[in-house]
Amino acid sequence: MSDKKPTKDKFIKLRVSEEERESWNAKAKAKGLTLADYFRLLANEEPTGIAPTSPIKNRKFTKTDPELLRQIGWIGNNLNQIARAANQGDQTDLLVKLIDIERQIRGLADVD
Repeated sequence: MSDKKPTKDKFIKLRVSEEERESWNAKAKAKGLTLADYFRLLANEEPTGIAPTSPIKNRKFTKTDPELLRQIGWIGNNLNQIARAANQGDQTDLLVKLIDIERQIRGLADVD
């Protein structure tokens, strides 16, 4: 019987952004692991204290007022416009759009 560890001589290549790489390195370091060991644990589903990501099963939905859904959609659209403007450095309309969203949300709260 041999207690020899298997040779790890195969590579898996993965292209990632600099932000992803830094984030993953930080998570691995916080757990006292190398990045390779961190990914091995994730891939082998070993307990790491990391919340698992699994699909939602048997989710039950309740009926919602279509007008409420429409208004929430408009608010979401406004949020996307704000995010786009903020990411492009165009912040002149940002405050106006935020105030508009606040008014819409307050209007939703007043609807009976």
